[in-house]
Amino acid sequence: MLLYRWAGWRIGLQPPPRAAVNPAEIKPCLPDLWIFRITDSGDDMVCTLAGEGLREAWGFSIIGSRPVDLWGKESGGIARDRLLVSARTPAVIHGRTDITPRSGPAKLAQRLMLPLADDAGAPYGVMGMTLFAYDRHLDQDLPVALPLHTSAYPCASLPVELPLL
Repeated sequence: MLLYRWAGWRIGLQPPPRAAVNPAEIKPCLPDLWIFRITDSGDDMVCTLAGEGLREAWGFSIIGSRPVDLWGKESGGIARDRLLVSARTPAVIHGRTDITPRSGPAKLAQRLMLPLADDAGAPYGVMGMTLFAYDRHLDQDLPVALPLHTSAYPCASLPVELPLL
């Protein structure tokens, strides 16, 4: 649903402006939705919106956090760079990671990153969702891991037309 709505908010093949994001149209996504904005320095990202599902997963609000605050210097740097690539290229990025708990079967986390523009069409940041394919209440000891496997799809190569639902 989020990808479909994002595609509908686009201007041609360009990312939609942040102001076009209509929360009422993506209501089921809101608990898992986040937005990272490019900082004024242009070389980092900061979280400006995070749903309750993210608060539950992290155990605190991530609003105001930078990727290095959340994942540490190395993994946070990778996350920051991916977010910047998504915003600047612009490109849709899908990532997944397998998480191996101390006991039991492997778990899965997936992230979708969607670029956003400012009102003038310049890169603004990235909105996205993180979905955990496991119960965060039962598996509280699992980390909120950085996606290890990612695929990027430049906006210029996406179809203009919306797919049928």
